[in-house]
Amino acid sequence: LAAVYLGSMFLATFFNVAFYHEILNALNGRAVSVRGGLRFACSRWSAILLWSLFAGAVGLLIMELERRVNIVGQWVLRLIGIAWSVAAVFVIPAMVREEKKSNPVFFLKSSAGILRKTWGESLIGYAGIQLGGLIFLALSVVFFVAGVAVGMLLGSLAVLIVAGAIWAILLLAFAYLVSIANQVYRGALYIYATEGVVPGS
Repeated sequence: LAAVYLGSMFLATFFNVAFYHEILNALNGRAVSVRGGLRFACSRWSAILLWSLFAGAVGLLIMELERRVNIVGQWVLRLIGIAWSVAAVFVIPAMVREEKKSNPVFFLKSSAGILRKTWGESLIGYAGIQLGGLIFLALSVVFFVAGVAVGMLLGSLAVLIVAGAIWAILLLAFAYLVSIANQVYRGALYIYATEGVVPGS
């Protein structure tokens, strides 16, 4: 199980590095391509492996400790896990830009330093994206309820099925777009914090 967990960490980090390489290229006005991102991630395999082992070991340690402590200790460890996740939010962009570095502790320190510089912007951007998501969710529920009402009035199972299918597709598509928006915004914040410029300005 530990091997599967660490392997999944490596793959997730690998593809995130490839993705963020192209996000940062796009924000800097350079051409992007899937092949370019994957080629760059392959060139950073040692840094990706070290970070995966480091982050995976921390995650496994927290999970193991949670199994051994009481409810109060579990809540404390969950708070530590949240703090760890927040501190590591800019690790992948740092891994992309700091091409000569491989030390996972360096990436974590770099991420935490950038977070200290941009915590206000990060909070505002996150809140804005989440608010947009809530508005969309509310509108989609209205659409679904209207579809169900029409289906019941007409006594049509087909209308109910179509309304449910459209609602599910819209939710999945929007969740994907929100995820992309969060990552692009994070990349823009990284460029702003490290280069002092606003992408696209």
